[in-house]
Amino acid sequence: MYVTPKGQRGIYALSEAAESSWINHLFTKGGGSIYIVEPRKADRRDVSRLLTKVALEIFAFRLHHMIGWNDVIVDHRQLDEIRGYARFGVGMMWPFYERRIYSENKEWISKTGESTEVLHEFDVLVTPWQEYFAIICILGVEYVVNLGGAEIDGYVRWLNENESVSPLYSGRNASV
Repeated sequence: MYVTPKGQRGIYALSEAAESSWINHLFTKGGGSIYIVEPRKADRRDVSRLLTKVALEIFAFRLHHMIGWNDVIVDHRQLDEIRGYARFGVGMMWPFYERRIYSENKEWISKTGESTEVLHEFDVLVTPWQEYFAIICILGVEYVVNLGGAEIDGYVRWLNENESVSPLYSGRNASV
């Protein structure tokens, strides 16, 4: 089963070999039903916890080349709150920012001229007012988590000051 970007739905056989027998079965069965169940939306708290876990991994990835990076991640008190929430769900739901920045079916052209797709990408944004945000993009949906506190206003401020361009495609990343 599939849904097109325009909302059209369709169904097809799993393989070309099974297609003729599947079509024959549909025409000779004499009736029946096909139920297409819409998946429920993920719980926002579960999504929030997943994003905070990913954000901490991104931060560790960005620091791993520095001497003592592990101590920064493990011992830095500023990260206690997000670590507690990510690992144990302690505290209020950690807010995140979400928006679509490109179609999930967007065609990208590689440096070698080949058509490709981008499944995910990420970076850390450090604002001029010293807030650290993990930017996570999955199939064109950008998610943003504040590493230092359970608020997202600083990211909205950064967007307003930067014409709403994603940090993934501005600054040092502008040529990507």
